[in-house]
Amino acid sequence: MLNRKWSPKRGQASLYSKAQLLVVASLLALGGCGDKSVQTGTPTSSAAPATAPSAIDAKNLQALQEENQRLKAEVTSLKEQVADLGQTPQVLLDRVQELVKAESLSEAKTIASKLEQRYGPDGLAKTAKANVAQLESKLEARKEQARQLEARGFYALKPSSSVAVNGFVIKVDSLGLGNRWLFNTHDYQYNYRDVQRGEKFVLLKTTLQNTNKSRDPNLPDIAIYAIEGKAMRLVASVDYEWLNADLHGT
Repeated sequence: MLNRKWSPKRGQASLYSKAQLLVVASLLALGGCGDKSVQTGTPTSSAAPATAPSAIDAKNLQALQEENQRLKAEVTSLKEQVADLGQTPQVLLDRVQELVKAESLSEAKTIASKLEQRYGPDGLAKTAKANVAQLESKLEARKEQARQLEARGFYALKPSSSVAVNGFVIKVDSLGLGNRWLFNTHDYQYNYRDVQRGEKFVLLKTTLQNTNKSRDPNLPDIAIYAIEGKAMRLVASVDYEWLNADLHGT
C-alpha cells in the first residue's frame, strides 16, 4: 500500500494547474518591477538634462537689462518730444539772441533756421535772421581788423576821439607835447606847472561826461603807450590834479 503511486483526482489536477499559473504570474510581476526599478534608478540617454539655476538667472537678467535699456530710450525720446513741443517762436528767438550775445554763430544759425522752417520766414524768424547777420558782420570785421593788425601793426587801428568806459564818455579835445601844464582854469585865473629840464609834458585836454549820474564818480585811468612794432610799451599814466577837491570831486 505504501508503494502504490498516488494519482490526483480530476478536481485536484485543476487546483494544481491554477497554483502553477499563479506562481508564474507572480514571477512575471516581480520581473516587471525589477525592470522599472532599473529604469528609475538609471536615466536613459534620451531624457533631456535639467537646466542649472544659474543659467536661468543669467538669462532672466539679460532680458531685464534689455528691457531697461528699451525703457530708457523711450523716456529719452518722450523728453525730446516734450522739449520740441515747448519750442515756440518766442522761445527759439530768445535762444538765438542768447547765442548771438555769446558769439556762437554756428549754433545761432541752426536755431534761426529751425525757427524759419517751422514757422515761416516772417515775424520772429526774420528778427532772428537779422540778429545772425549782425553777428556775422561783427565777426567778419574783427577778422579783418586782425588781418590789418598783422600786416600794419597798431597803425591799422583807426583813432577815435571819443570812448565810453566805466560810466564815462571821454572826449579828447586836444593832445600834444608842451613845457607847461595849465590846470584848474577859471575865467582869467589858472594854475600851472612847468616841466623839468630835458623833459616834456604830454598834454591831454579832455571832456568827461558822467553817464552814471554819480555825485562822486571815480575817474577812469588814462595811460600813454609807445608803439613798438606789434607791441605797445607803457610810458606813463596820466594824473588828475585839482586845486580844490571839494569842488571838483575825486
